[in-house]
Amino acid sequence: MPTAKFAQLVLPLICFVLGANLLLAQDITLTGKVSDSEGNPVGLASVFIMKTADSTLVSGVSADDDGQYKLTHITAGTYLIQASYISKLSEYRRIEVEKDTGLRPLIIEGSVEELEEVVVAAGKPRIKRLADRLVFDVKNSVVSNNNSWDILKKTPGVLSIGDRIMVRNQAPTLFLNGRKLQLTPDEVQDLLQGLDGQNISSIEIIHAPSAKYDASDAPILNIVTDKAVSTGYKGNLSGRYTQAVFSKFGFSTGHYYKTDKVNLFANYSINPAKKLKKDWGYAHFEDENGVNFTNWDSDFERVTKSLSQNIGTILDIETSEKGSLNFTGNLAFSPSTIDKTRTLVDMTNGVGTLDSLQSTQSRLDTHTSNLGLDLTYVHQMSDMGAELRFNTHLTLFDDHRDQGVSSDYLNAGGDLINEVDFATQAEKDIQIFTAQVDYSTPWGESRFETGLKTSHIDSESGIDYFNLMGGTSTLIPGLSDLYNYKERTHAGYVNLAHEWEKWSFSGGLRLEYIDASGESNQVTEINEQEYLELFPTFQLGHKPNANHSFVFDYSRRIERPRYQDLNPFAYFINENQFSLGNPNLRPSFTHNFNFNYTLKDTYSFDLYYRDNGHEIAGLAFQDNERVRIVTEQQNILGSRSYGLDVTWAQSFTDFWYSYLYGSIFWEEQDFLATQSGNMAYTNDIQAYYIAWSNFLTLSKDSSWRGEVSLVYLSNYLTGTYIIEAGTNLTLGVVKSFWNDRATLSITGEDVLNTYNAWARADFLNQDHGYKARIEQQLIRVGFTYKFGNFRLNDNRRELEKEELDRLE
Repeated sequence: MPTAKFAQLVLPLICFVLGANLLLAQDITLTGKVSDSEGNPVGLASVFIMKTADSTLVSGVSADDDGQYKLTHITAGTYLIQASYISKLSEYRRIEVEKDTGLRPLIIEGSVEELEEVVVAAGKPRIKRLADRLVFDVKNSVVSNNNSWDILKKTPGVLSIGDRIMVRNQAPTLFLNGRKLQLTPDEVQDLLQGLDGQNISSIEIIHAPSAKYDASDAPILNIVTDKAVSTGYKGNLSGRYTQAVFSKFGFSTGHYYKTDKVNLFANYSINPAKKLKKDWGYAHFEDENGVNFTNWDSDFERVTKSLSQNIGTILDIETSEKGSLNFTGNLAFSPSTIDKTRTLVDMTNGVGTLDSLQSTQSRLDTHTSNLGLDLTYVHQMSDMGAELRFNTHLTLFDDHRDQGVSSDYLNAGGDLINEVDFATQAEKDIQIFTAQVDYSTPWGESRFETGLKTSHIDSESGIDYFNLMGGTSTLIPGLSDLYNYKERTHAGYVNLAHEWEKWSFSGGLRLEYIDASGESNQVTEINEQEYLELFPTFQLGHKPNANHSFVFDYSRRIERPRYQDLNPFAYFINENQFSLGNPNLRPSFTHNFNFNYTLKDTYSFDLYYRDNGHEIAGLAFQDNERVRIVTEQQNILGSRSYGLDVTWAQSFTDFWYSYLYGSIFWEEQDFLATQSGNMAYTNDIQAYYIAWSNFLTLSKDSSWRGEVSLVYLSNYLTGTYIIEAGTNLTLGVVKSFWNDRATLSITGEDVLNTYNAWARADFLNQDHGYKARIEQQLIRVGFTYKFGNFRLNDNRRELEKEELDRLE
């Protein structure tokens, strides 16, 4: 059995490693001094040491007023040490730690007076390339005056299209402080819009996660929140007003409380909103001889009213000198979301003469709730750095939808010739439970990690379809269904990382066994899937000197079908336009290659290639025989992505910081055109993406800050559609006052009103498209007030090292 093989492979290895490392505890103290280039002490500088294998933080401390520091509870080994003051850093120094040692002074270039002047230039975001990730450090920068969702959209390499975010044409997996967010895309957006940006320290983009992560987790966007260092309480109140076509509001409040052993964060947000989405659409239908016989010209309008709310908490407790406990909870709920749609379709014959009109009114009432609970316990097994981590997670998701649709058909003279009325009731309940144990330890100068994980997913979905006629509701069994899906995943992994003077290596192997089954009332056979797969990861780095670094990485990943894609239900815009699930979807496997070259920590070049395999795509086809448009889920025949990404960041002056992200990329998708005689067709594009952001300090005291950002996307591929070019210009200004207790921001997005673009499918016997006009152009006014000891982080003086924020 695959499960037995899995246990035989992984369990003995873990037992061996655990037994071999329960020894050799040491407690070493390092002392030293931080000085400027003239030998003067740099008081209150930050000092931190990192692992040489992967540059993760081991310990950090602030120097006293005389620049003296003491690092305690350090285990024997080889480390990197560095000092930081504001945005200035000392050189990295490699140290061998064997006993209590007094180190040579760490030198930060410049005089103390010059370093103090750097405060004026602070407030700029930073981009840093690490071996396995790109880090966008926004702490105390002008970017942090946005909400967390806006920060995410401004992160280099993140492409924002409407309400979706993509990384290299893939939907990313979102993590918060290293923990996966088991939320829907809408819930993620609501959560991050209610999380004030000043709570965010950095955004990490991980294109090739290690074997520690699930094989389906790629790429990863990890949102790292700020952590208080000093004891005390601080909080904030934030409000925002957004004017687009309709007005929208948002209110949130966040609270920190820290003692010597407890660190608590709690956040609440509420987002009453009224949104408008309009589509212009067309479809040209042809007969079997290729002759156009009817055309649609449609005007779609949807008004959405919602009252989404989110409650989140993070609690860290130091249970002992070697143990810590973390509890993270989040509740997202929207008690009543109402979508009212109106669709008008002019139907003309092949020569353009009006034949008939269709008018559809629809109302959709949605009630959702999503509760996520996460518990983690970490035990330091020895002073040598061995660590054992236990984690368990539970998600309870509920979604209920009631929809009513009414369509009237009129002739060219406006007389009613037919009407269609129907209603649907849909319910979805999902339970996700995961448990995981991870063990990591130094192995000489290497780092070894291993772990086990199990996950249980149970999903139950149902839909009832009713015909409405003459005030009578009739259940239609053939269009109603109940779908149950169960998935069990068991996984184990090993990772090994080693670093030499100029070379670094990390490699891992993940083993996953999946047992899944789906059962539908409309399908006689139970869809069962069982497979055992290996997922290797590999990374090789070379840094010949301080100005040049090279990294090559490879990983094999998996894309699993989403639960809603497996449901064989129909979701209707009207009776002629709807989408279908596919219970026969299979997982797809990808191979990812990336080569990075970084010059002087300023210019970064990434050349990548990704074989997406038989990836899952939503494909919209027009059925020329039945005159309708159906979106179906399909394992496509093949897909490839490749391109070159360039990232550049630099301060032109003390008041002007700029970064540029540019990409030239190719996307190819081979799919079966099911409404074109099942012909194989390749949709492909060559595209350009440029994001140029400029952050300005507009006053000597840094109380006025500004932003000018420009995004250009030449075209984009999604399923059967190619999306045309769009440009987004964003302007913003921020004013802080009351000794930085309050900030007022004004932002204008899509100032030129040029980001909404046409999407067209024009191939074989397909000719249809639409232009989605969502509320991209808007003005947002935000206000944040901080209270309590809101300067809890002052003792580290704006430490610019992102690894510190990942210290658990």
